[in-house]
Amino acid sequence: MYISECLQDLTIDERSRLERRLGIILRRPEGAQQIRKSLHKIFQGLEVRIRAELEAGAIWQRVLEAFGILPEDRLSPEEAAALKKHPLTFYPEGHVCLISGEALEILSKMDCVKQRNFLFSELFRLSSSERKAYGKWLGLSGLPTALELYSAIAKVRGADSAEFETVPEHVMHEVFAEDEFGPMLWFYKGVLPLYECLHMMETQTLTQDQSRIIQAFRLGYLVARPLPVNFGEPQRYRAERTREKSAGTFADLPALYKEDTLQRSLF
Repeated sequence: MYISECLQDLTIDERSRLERRLGIILRRPEGAQQIRKSLHKIFQGLEVRIRAELEAGAIWQRVLEAFGILPEDRLSPEEAAALKKHPLTFYPEGHVCLISGEALEILSKMDCVKQRNFLFSELFRLSSSERKAYGKWLGLSGLPTALELYSAIAKVRGADSAEFETVPEHVMHEVFAEDEFGPMLWFYKGVLPLYECLHMMETQTLTQDQSRIIQAFRLGYLVARPLPVNFGEPQRYRAERTREKSAGTFADLPALYKEDTLQRSLF
């Protein structure tokens, strides 16, 4: 959810809190794009602070690990109070803490965030062909944005897929051989997007471990990272785990949110 798109729906208290924490006036009759640009600039200026807080294990990491959404009833009073004071937090309703779409867009580009393997940051790196293939695998049409993918993954993942958090990291060609003809060969050769090939792999005869790994990719528990290569060697990839946990907090939101404009889009 973007602050710039639901500003008119916020309470006076929340708008005032944001203004104090961000040092911006949000009551001006500006367009959503101008507000978004202003927020981007503010969040970019927080990079040094964010790096230090990540290294210190800041509480707002818990919100990122919960797909950017965390109801306050899952926090201690001290944690809730600390989050209320932080410029990254956003409360479209008083009892649900979010990281806004504007903040996620800027965080995704920061090296200190990218190094920690957050799924949302990985999604921003995907090419348009990969985003389209991943979206199709998740049942979306057209070319989704990174945050539309993020929302869809959380919905598909739900609260009951925590078993995939234990899927091991691995070198991909050791699980899906690069000398076997099949969907993954087209990815290794750079012909088709990874998520299109993984989707096609669901129709193949697979071992239990292979099937589980494919579903871990679909649910965003694993992402592919290119490995260093020497000249003349084929590009190879390593499957690495992301930091987001089971999306149970996301699944709770329909019951928490009122039937109004805030429910139009999570992000």
